[in-house]
Amino acid sequence: MQVRNNGDSFDLSSGAVVIAAITSCTNTSNPSLMLGAGLLAKKAVERGLQVKPWVKTSLAPGSKVVTDYLAAAGLTPFLEKLKFHLVGYGCTTCIGNSGPLPDAIGAAIKDNNLVAVAVLSGNRNFEGRIHPLVRANYLASPPLVVAYALAGRMDLDLTTEALGNDNRENPFSLATFGPRRKKSNRRCVPRFPPACTRSSTAKFMKATPTGKGCKFRKAISTSGS
Repeated sequence: MQVRNNGDSFDLSSGAVVIAAITSCTNTSNPSLMLGAGLLAKKAVERGLQVKPWVKTSLAPGSKVVTDYLAAAGLTPFLEKLKFHLVGYGCTTCIGNSGPLPDAIGAAIKDNNLVAVAVLSGNRNFEGRIHPLVRANYLASPPLVVAYALAGRMDLDLTTEALGNDNRENPFSLATFGPRRKKSNRRCVPRFPPACTRSSTAKFMKATPTGKGCKFRKAISTSGS
């Protein structure tokens, strides 16, 4: 189905990913996975890739600590280049707060009975929960949310097929450019000291009269484990 939206013209068919959300859940509490998403975004942007124009993207981690260490690692600009802009903290897409799809895309889905797809790093994926027009919803890690936003479709094998072509028309695949655990961890260790969490939590608690009155026991440090 040919669709025009915001100056872009593209074909939309069943299997198209129309929502890609890095949203608050266990996945976004894992620094290695979140930094992995940022590293994949960095590699994609450096090679000229963009999210497909029919994909609605968002970033909604569960804690400000996440945005603090993404910024400290220098990865926020690359996520934003792929339109993974911060929309808030806490539950969003997985409780149906993804917001409306563009009118042209919504009309194409309804008029042609398309099976549209959402990919999110949440924990709920039953039909109608994410969006009334999105019938297929898949749970994925943050790096895979970025990967599917680049590919724009669900019906591909990420282990063998390219997510797209770079600015030299070379295939960009997850197998070649996907983040590696060791590299994510190397980024994570120096950028995510315990003080990062303490500082962010302290700012939050001081922001309200109730928070100012709270007293907490000293937490047990696990930095050496």
